[in-house]
Amino acid sequence: MSARMVVGRIRSPYGLNGWVWMDSFTDDPASVFRWKPWVLTRSADRVTGRPAIDSVETAPKEWKRRDKRYVVRLDGFTDRTSIESLVN
Repeated sequence: MSARMVVGRIRSPYGLNGWVWMDSFTDDPASVFRWKPWVLTRSADRVTGRPAIDSVETAPKEWKRRDKRYVVRLDGFTDRTSIESLVN
């Protein structure tokens, strides 16, 4: 397995069509969209504090800049309900 690093965070759903708010932690924020695939891993469980072990592999299909953040449509997520499972 190749090394992984945290380069951003999924924030919250945006609209009804599977888009999410995303924060990029890279020096050039837009460079995060050049890296594929994205492996999304949940944060620790907020109640128990136990680390989450499930992850999802996806890639950005579209993105738009909104102020200093981005909204992103991810491959395989088509509605708000499906994308809510990724929210940290």
